[in-house]
Amino acid sequence: MTTNIFVMGLDEFNHKILKRIDGSPQALFHPLLHYDEIRSSDQYPVEELIQTCKRRLDRFHEPVEGIIGYFDFPSTDMVPIICEAYDLPSASVESVMKIANKLWARMEQKKAIPEYIPKFAGINPENPPEIDEISLSFPFWIKPVRSFKSYLAFKITNQATYDAALVSMKTHVEKMTAPFRSLMAYAPVSDDFRPYLFYSCIAEQTVKGCQCTLEGYVYKKEVSCYGIVDSIRDRDMSPLMAYEYPSCLPPGIREKMVSVATRIITYMGYDNATFNIEFFYNPETDAIHLLEINPRCSQSHAHLFEKVDGASNLSHMVQLARGEQPVFHKGSGPFTAAGKYMVRSYEDGVITRMPTKGEINELKAAIPDMEIKWHVRPGTRLSQLHNQDSYTYEIMDIYLGGKDRQDLRDKYAQCLDQLAFSMDICFRPLAAQGEARYD
Repeated sequence: MTTNIFVMGLDEFNHKILKRIDGSPQALFHPLLHYDEIRSSDQYPVEELIQTCKRRLDRFHEPVEGIIGYFDFPSTDMVPIICEAYDLPSASVESVMKIANKLWARMEQKKAIPEYIPKFAGINPENPPEIDEISLSFPFWIKPVRSFKSYLAFKITNQATYDAALVSMKTHVEKMTAPFRSLMAYAPVSDDFRPYLFYSCIAEQTVKGCQCTLEGYVYKKEVSCYGIVDSIRDRDMSPLMAYEYPSCLPPGIREKMVSVATRIITYMGYDNATFNIEFFYNPETDAIHLLEINPRCSQSHAHLFEKVDGASNLSHMVQLARGEQPVFHKGSGPFTAAGKYMVRSYEDGVITRMPTKGEINELKAAIPDMEIKWHVRPGTRLSQLHNQDSYTYEIMDIYLGGKDRQDLRDKYAQCLDQLAFSMDICFRPLAAQGEARYD
């Protein structure tokens, strides 16, 4: 027996992971939207996309058991809307929108867990406050209320960077926040947030520490947290350079994060879906701060859980989409550690040569578990890539398994040595980047 699961933004890379999910009944995965339909441009015709989803479901003449989406905006935001229209298992539209809107989420978090969030303020770029009216000290961040991959995230260190950020926001932010407001119209908006509905940006105080991501799910109002992944950032800039699993956090800090996550997810009324929560931990003070909640599992972590725990986190999403309680056997994978390494360029340029199949096969013979996800091809101008952060260009992602973190780092260094490009890209060895240290 098979079940039919539709995927919002189905891509070849993650489709391979989905097909490796063991289960009874076996799932078949169909594109509700193809990846290119949500990531091929900077335009988001969300109402047209919703109608496209409905037409494809209506033309499908077999039972549909569930809908999933593992990419961020607009995929995550549309899943509950379509599920509600077709009476399929999902979190409520209201809870997803409340979490997805960074300003609305902060306002709710302030009510439930005020001691674990940084100071923040809503900003309307069309009528921005003076910098001293924000009541945040330098440095602080300005971000869109809805975004992904740190798109249009700016670190504010003085008046000049504040002014420059506002110019960029006025020019670009509505490309994403305007369609997001269209999706928010499918949910009731609380009276206290309604005056801020057209605030497209949020300013947040910078917090110190190491970053990590807690992954979990809710099934029939019971919150379960199954793993914490460390995020490694560049020491002198903000971009993410790697995810490594399992976390090096002290046990007591992990337990505290699970407690905070359970409190806020329950308070938000989020149910029957996966989530991930990004935290900062300051080892000098033992303080933790909640950075943001994402109403989905992280597809970036799928290979990591698969290598260490024997099944990807996408399996939780599939089981919940079918209305089932997830089954997970921790530590049953072939490796004790796993990492995703994001190879970036800090300069613009054109890719004129990429590693050949022979070179890649030679590397895979030495590191059989290695997986590569490419973001470029010969002729790609890096500045024309879609959905990049504000500071760098992502060339490729390298997924590795190992016996420990040093083994992962050694394999990563070997990959960089052998995966040669023709342009002068600034590959930075991980040892020169921020470390996730907790001792």
